[in-house]
Amino acid sequence: MAEIDAGREVSALRAYRLSLDSIRPLALALAVAVPVVSVLTLSVFLIPIAFVLAVRWALIAPCAELESTSGLRALRRSGGLVRREWFKVLSLVVVAAGLVLISGPVLGGLLLLGTKASRASISPSWSLRPPSFRPR
Repeated sequence: MAEIDAGREVSALRAYRLSLDSIRPLALALAVAVPVVSVLTLSVFLIPIAFVLAVRWALIAPCAELESTSGLRALRRSGGLVRREWFKVLSLVVVAAGLVLISGPVLGGLLLLGTKASRASISPSWSLRPPSFRPR
């Protein structure tokens, strides 16, 4: 989007090449953030800290991609951006997660009711269930 805003023409191949430039910093930032938050969620008492860090680091990807920052700097920059608008970021994350969690079952149900497709083709996990656990 930044390339288009700058008036440069972007093809699909160029978009992939541009995204590869920031894959290392993003991978490093996620390699730090995911284990930290995951380990903190192992204890009931540390879940609030994990929650705060997860919201604080919610903007890692835009910081790494748009600002071309290093991995650890993307974590700091995300924290700095969220610090001022934490409630807005939290509400956006919750709404986005809710939409994702609701849309999957709704679309799956509509596909089951509206098409002649089998359950196994709509939900690949269907074929992994033992027959005794499948509703009839």
